[in-house]
Amino acid sequence: MAGRIFVTHLKLALREKHALFWTLAFGMILGTLFYVAFHGIYSQESLDSIPTALVTGDALESMKDGEGNAVDIEGMLKELTYDNGKKMLELKTVSESEAEELLANGDVDGVISVTLDEQNAPKFSLEIKENGIGQSVLTVVVGEYQASFDYLRYLYENHPDRLADYFARNDQVIDYVEAKNIGGNNKDPYVAYFYNLMAMVCLFCSLQSLAAMCRNQADIDDVGKRTNLVPVNKMVYELSALAAVYVIQFVATSLVLCYLNFVLGVDFGGELPWLFLMTALGTLLGVSLGFMVAHIGAKSYDKKETILTVITLLGGFFAGLFYHGMKAVMEENCPIVNRINPSAVITDSFYSLNMFGPGDRVTRSVIYMLALAAVFIAIGSLLGRRQRYASL
Repeated sequence: MAGRIFVTHLKLALREKHALFWTLAFGMILGTLFYVAFHGIYSQESLDSIPTALVTGDALESMKDGEGNAVDIEGMLKELTYDNGKKMLELKTVSESEAEELLANGDVDGVISVTLDEQNAPKFSLEIKENGIGQSVLTVVVGEYQASFDYLRYLYENHPDRLADYFARNDQVIDYVEAKNIGGNNKDPYVAYFYNLMAMVCLFCSLQSLAAMCRNQADIDDVGKRTNLVPVNKMVYELSALAAVYVIQFVATSLVLCYLNFVLGVDFGGELPWLFLMTALGTLLGVSLGFMVAHIGAKSYDKKETILTVITLLGGFFAGLFYHGMKAVMEENCPIVNRINPSAVITDSFYSLNMFGPGDRVTRSVIYMLALAAVFIAIGSLLGRRQRYASL
């Protein structure tokens, strides 16, 4: 019986042109517009070396390595390159007053200052005048160098016997900074818009699961009057219908992913099997959200569709679909929103796959999506059990 219900709802799902439009057409059209708007911006900006002022004063004269030689901070910074071999920084070593003048005139994107704290340990600081790609790169570079020297300080205070080995591997440490300081496989910050687009496409799958569940409710659709008279367990019936919707919608979201990846050439920064896994889980989260909303109270289909649309659009806004920095703002001020917002959870899964690759961060995203989907289905099932009809 469950198989027959599955096949029937599979056919019904294919006839839902409205729901398929929001999954397929919306994703492809908006993806094309994003591609036209953002394609090539990052590559054009990142080709140029970043004009940077370096202020060291007398600090470097007191910084020595394990053999008593001066640490060449300037040389290390000058060795940083892009993937294409071009120098990352156009470095000028100047005095503090000269650096302030260069920054004020817009001749440099930032000023890196190196001083010594009260314990004679190096302290890096960055001064910028405005935000931009170059300033973001400088922020990460300074952070990486500070972390490296903090680790050196830790070795000096706790494991001095390992200092010689640390300096012997110094070139490897610098290579690590060069390879990882901007991002993961795809360093383009504009790819975040495509992560959010995929999240929205996955959540629009909820429209079809909403329609499928409402179709089975006697107070909304005439079909529901007949299905409620069928001697089949209601939970089996609804889960079979939900599985059929999921299959159709997963095919649709996969087509959108293939269009973005293979036709438009958008680099999501992860291996294709993992991208399909994140899409599959995102689709599951979308259809389970529609399943839950469909069982909220004795409301008309239009009202439930409005509730679902508001949830989806607000979630997309807080996840950064309309402004890519919004997700970071929420993470800083109200992180719980990013944990329960389906759009943010799906977006973070793609971001984690790009930046960190398969690992703990990606595993956490997978767990979040499965957990949220389970919660949505559980809530929908509990609400559905409370639905009773005086007559049919």
